[in-house]
Amino acid sequence: MLTYTLTFLASATPISLLIIFGISKLLSKHHHKLGQTSVICTTLKGVLTKNVNVPKTIIFDKFEADINQESDLIYLENQKTKEEVRVQKKQLSKNEHIKLMAITTTLCHYAKIHKVETIIGKFFKSCAISTSQIRHDYDIITEISSDKEKKFSTVVVKNIEKKEILSFSKGNPYKILERCKRLLIHDKKIEI
Repeated sequence: MLTYTLTFLASATPISLLIIFGISKLLSKHHHKLGQTSVICTTLKGVLTKNVNVPKTIIFDKFEADINQESDLIYLENQKTKEEVRVQKKQLSKNEHIKLMAITTTLCHYAKIHKVETIIGKFFKSCAISTSQIRHDYDIITEISSDKEKKFSTVVVKNIEKKEILSFSKGNPYKILERCKRLLIHDKKIEI
């Protein structure tokens, strides 16, 4: 009878409740209120069991890319036409916007988002973009340090091959756009 009752309780209790019960027991050793947790709501699948963060979506140019870390393929949706295509991640290394994102991530560091930089760097590596090649192609002239008020970081570099001096910034897009006068599209400078 005891075996039947335990089997019934185990089969009638959802596995998620057992996990929550186990987590609450673990947390009760550290904080008494956390130990009383009975429900945890999250929109991210696997958030309680995975400790590795990966990018799920990247938006560039006119595309939104859904990323699956286990696959060499990436799904792109054209935001204007809503057309979907599937391509090899390595093909993204030829995209001008992805290249600029990789250059900025590699050369322009912003301490506040260091973990995000590391995660995005791994994504670029899966797209066959070499951060060591980027460092080889550009000489850093100066770094303009970031602070809480500016909310962005800037690095001034020289492209070794073209002998062109460029500035890359990342951070709060509104703060960056306040300072911009031109836009670079297909190596053409366009007034904003």
